[in-house]
Amino acid sequence: MIDTSDNILLFIEPTKEKSAPVDDELTAIMEQAFEKAQEYGPYWRGFHMCACGKNSTNHNYKLENGMIVNSLCVHYMRFHRDEVPQSEIDKVISLKH
Repeated sequence: MIDTSDNILLFIEPTKEKSAPVDDELTAIMEQAFEKAQEYGPYWRGFHMCACGKNSTNHNYKLENGMIVNSLCVHYMRFHRDEVPQSEIDKVISLKH
């Protein structure tokens, strides 16, 4: 499911194989935010699989600022950056403040 609502972050569905890792400030911001995230919402019967084969957990997470993410958020920033919409990159940037 793709969802770019204001309170949702990185609910995207990359279609390409993963690229070379992008380990920059944006990836670090997302990683630090996700480390503090709390499990959120119902548990699903299954998981989401990225186009490259990486699986998510069976639940979502809530960041300290209230945005909802899934467990692939850091993976998307690191390995699928070229498929991350600018609106989602802007949200990641906003986590720095």
